[in-house]
Amino acid sequence: ADDTGISKGVVKTVLVRLMGAQNEQGFNQAKYSLERAKDKVTRTQVNAIRQSFYRCIPFLQEHNLLCTGWGGRLQFIEGETALAMFEWATETNTPILNIHDSFACKQEDEERVTKAMYSLRERVLSKWGSEILRG
Repeated sequence: ADDTGISKGVVKTVLVRLMGAQNEQGFNQAKYSLERAKDKVTRTQVNAIRQSFYRCIPFLQEHNLLCTGWGGRLQFIEGETALAMFEWATETNTPILNIHDSFACKQEDEERVTKAMYSLRERVLSKWGSEILRG
């Protein structure tokens, strides 16, 4: 947001569209809908945000992660990790609440929950990683 002078809320909205678009055509459709949305985002702003991501986070362009459907793949990993976490929490009688890609818990459970989350995410990536990378 600092690089473009555009609000963080707008930048986040555009990033979601960049990650969710399957291809350039899908992204062009997203730009069209963003222009007509309640909080209108111009095509110029959208293009500036995309270029800013490439400038500030070069691996996004190096690994072709925008407008190639990666958003759905990342959501799948997040979902599978959450399912594994809820199974673990049930088995260990540890109350947790998922919040995006993290988990809220009692302070005394924080270390165990964090350790489980990283471990289970690695398990999910080991199980699904190569399939997800192939698309």
